[in-house]
Amino acid sequence: MLADGTSHVHGGNGGTAHWLALSPGEHLTSVKLHSAQHNGHTRIFGIGFTTDAGRSLSGGTETSSSTSYTAPHGWQIAGFHGRSGDGIDSLGVICTRIPS
Repeated sequence: MLADGTSHVHGGNGGTAHWLALSPGEHLTSVKLHSAQHNGHTRIFGIGFTTDAGRSLSGGTETSSSTSYTAPHGWQIAGFHGRSGDGIDSLGVICTRIPS
């Protein structure tokens, strides 16, 4: 959920929404994306997040094809960029230094 109370969703109608509120000083440090083919195009089917406090959150469907991104030491995942239509077609990470 975004700070303004809105949320952005993709996928089907099933499932239950979950979120992970970061504690003060906690940072998102890695993400794992699960992809597969759908109607001849690669799509993101599942995603998992991990923080530097060892907490995690995942959703969607795990597939046999996955890619992980981990922020370098002293950095955090601060945002995402990508492309979507009916589903998430591509997703990349934006890293920033953790403020000292």
